[in-house]
Amino acid sequence: MVKLALESEGFEVIPAYSGLEGIQKILLEKPDIILLDIMMPGLNGYDVLKALKQKPNPLPTPIVILSAKTAQEDIDRAMAYGATDYITKPFDILLLADRLRHDLAVGKETGPDNPRE
Repeated sequence: MVKLALESEGFEVIPAYSGLEGIQKILLEKPDIILLDIMMPGLNGYDVLKALKQKPNPLPTPIVILSAKTAQEDIDRAMAYGATDYITKPFDILLLADRLRHDLAVGKETGPDNPRE
């Protein structure tokens, strides 16, 4: 459902259905932005975040969490592990698309040559 909704908003979506598959596709495809859930089969979203950020040359790709976990401790944990943004479910697709566009724009402004402070 999220894939179809984002495609209708002009995004190209490369889905993954587990944490491990997500990491593999991220490393292969090098997406402009990553939309990640916390609750996934196998590696959870926190594990994926840690794996991506602990690489010797971590990707500067913005990582947005889209999760049903709404507790502040979950949000804080994701942000501490390197998430760029955190959006809770249920969500409005237009708001999600706007936030992704914003995070993409910020990622391009800061990029590898202009790291965030």
